This record gives sequence, C-alpha cells and structure tokens, in this order.
Amino acid sequence: MKGNSTEEIRDRKPVGDLTCFHGWLASLNRSKVWGWRARQHGLIQTVNICGRLYVSRRAIEEFERRANAGQFAKSAKPSKASEEDASDRDILLQSK
Repeated sequence: MKGNSTEEIRDRKPVGDLTCFHGWLASLNRSKVWGWRARQHGLIQTVNICGRLYVSRRAIEEFERRANAGQFAKSAKPSKASEEDASDRDILLQSK
C-alpha cells in the first residue's frame, strides 16, 4: 500500500461534508501541534471517527469567519531583549 504524501492529501477533493483534519492543516501549512492547540482552545471543532480526526465544512467556514473578523488576533508583546535595549538606550540618553 502506497503512503500518502502531504501534497497528495492536500490535493484530494473531499466527497462529503467531512474532510481529513490533518489534510486541512497541511493545506494551511500548519503543523499537527498547531492543530492540537487549535482544538484545545476551541478554535476549530473536529469529529473523531474510529480514532481519525475530521473537520466539517461548516466548522471550517466558522473558523474562517472568526479569523477574518479578528477574533483570534493578539497584540504583539515586545521581547525581553527589545525591552532591555530600550532601557539601555534610555540610560545612555539620560547620561548625555
């Protein structure tokens, strides 16, 4: 039996309402870890059939609607290094 590559999974046309969850992740260029986190945080609803994960077209549409509305957006936090650089610059400016 031939194994399925990521490209083959991505190029498959789903027949019914459900599609392979990992194939959907591959089409988004997202890892299985990201998929696990998305499921845990309720970003996408999946269906478990005999130990395999599937996602419905409605769940995908709902995910895309929420993503387009900005519901998953977070503000960027400055890294510790940039905060330290900023404090070093402030110290240098104050000493002049």
